[in-house]
Amino acid sequence: MSNFAVCVEEHACFLMSQKPWRLGQALFNALQELAPMVANSVRGTDLDPFYDDKKCENFLTYLREIEERGKISRCNFCGRYLLVGQKCKAFEECE
Repeated sequence: MSNFAVCVEEHACFLMSQKPWRLGQALFNALQELAPMVANSVRGTDLDPFYDDKKCENFLTYLREIEERGKISRCNFCGRYLLVGQKCKAFEECE
């Protein structure tokens, strides 16, 4: 499994230990915190697991694939994940 998908899964597990969320909710919310622009690209699509836990495996496969294809990068300032070509807007200093 890729580092990106593992990072999202691990954060989802942490979120589930803090709140009574289903797996799909936790995975999407983890992605929202770690990579809000990536989350926005998935929101409301057939990959969005927030309302349907049956979509979790396809969601994770998508996260692995975008990393394997070199379509994901990290902001050098804040460390958030971005789709290649997107500009991070978390802080003024972000690149």
